[in-house]
Amino acid sequence: MLPGSGPAPHGTVSAALVNRIIRGAVNLGASRPALISVLGFNEARLRNPVNRMAWQLAERLFTALEKQFDDPAIILRLGDVAISHSFSDFGYAAQFAPNLAAIIEANCQIQAIRQNAVSVDFDLSPAAPTLRWTPVDPDYIADRFVEFSIATYMRLGVQILGQPLRLHEVHFKHAQRFDLSQYQSVFGCPVRFNMPQSTAWLDGGQLAMASPHANAVTLNAVHAHYQLGSKLLESGQTNAGNGFFYLSSELDKSPPTLAMMAASFGVSERTLRRRLHDEGYPFRALLNIVRHSLWSLYRMENRRSLGEIAHLLGFGELSAFSRAHRRWFGITPSDTLGKLENGGRSKV
Repeated sequence: MLPGSGPAPHGTVSAALVNRIIRGAVNLGASRPALISVLGFNEARLRNPVNRMAWQLAERLFTALEKQFDDPAIILRLGDVAISHSFSDFGYAAQFAPNLAAIIEANCQIQAIRQNAVSVDFDLSPAAPTLRWTPVDPDYIADRFVEFSIATYMRLGVQILGQPLRLHEVHFKHAQRFDLSQYQSVFGCPVRFNMPQSTAWLDGGQLAMASPHANAVTLNAVHAHYQLGSKLLESGQTNAGNGFFYLSSELDKSPPTLAMMAASFGVSERTLRRRLHDEGYPFRALLNIVRHSLWSLYRMENRRSLGEIAHLLGFGELSAFSRAHRRWFGITPSDTLGKLENGGRSKV
């Protein structure tokens, strides 16, 4: 699933993606406990990005969403809100790629991390650039999932360029599920059903538009961050590596405690403490490594207040972040930013 950890089980969806879908649904008014209950996962296991679930459970979630909202078209609206907001999501870094085409390509490349139940292929042919969706299991119709996926790409255009992804036409392999006008209002183009393959035809001119967030240095820094965890996995330090990815994903969502991480991994706190110690990465040391690395990314991004960054790093208050930063580096985070703004060189 992650570099160095071997392939993910066939036909599965990451808990991180499912959790992202649930967060989007909650933003639209859904009940989080009711949605989690249909999955058979507890809250702790769901919040571990390393965990996977069969595509059948993801479909069960979509069915529960349609019932809870009493609206089969909720999937299209869900794609509009289930987006990345911070470096805790693998896909967030794609916005730093040079243009919309590179951003879409990057999102397709990380699909194996998010899910391998439906392959998403991006063809940048100058004559007719397309996105194509193909379920890996012949028994999986994937109607809801494909609709959700296309809606997320529409939102990606808004997130990067301030305008929806321009589509010339959309074909769905599955049958029409609700009124055609609802599809057309979201996709803004002709939509056809019962076609040989699910395909969306894109606008080449828009794909070539530069991302206003493009930054090769930040993009490389994000790669370096995730390589820290990958190298731990590759060296056989499985608990530390999985812990690195867990903390990277969860710092902004729940208290970064050993007890919470152990519950997500399905082991006792004592067992996980021992395993991390044996691998040379006690929990507190691993937590500091993740926080240091993410702090450098948010500092480079330079879009957020220190208060927001403190929250994203798992600190309850800015003062707690400032105290920790002074312990780590001998100066406060505001001192660090001031030195960078003045062209100086910080200790970080």
